[in-house]
Amino acid sequence: MTMKIIPSRFYNKWFDKLDNVVQIVILTHLNKLSKGALGNNKHLKGGVYELKIDFQKGYRIYNIKAGENIILLLCAGIKDEQTKDINRAIKIKEFYEKGGNIL
Repeated sequence: MTMKIIPSRFYNKWFDKLDNVVQIVILTHLNKLSKGALGNNKHLKGGVYELKIDFQKGYRIYNIKAGENIILLLCAGIKDEQTKDINRAIKIKEFYEKGGNIL
């Protein structure tokens, strides 16, 4: 099953600041996710998932399933900021579910 990956503006702002090597690693993981290979994409709470990427600082991408074949990237960060980022992802998800524009 092919999944469409849609990044939020919060995710894009974070991603654009990364160096090219990290971007390539993350894009590789997202490509696998889009092909249905969930890998380290684990459910946390409230419908938010965390894609764990064990590279350098330990990158985390917070996402939700936003339709039958759609994964929406909410926000992202590194392991050291995990608690803060999870709470942020939940707030973004709630805003999105109330009709807020996150794209």
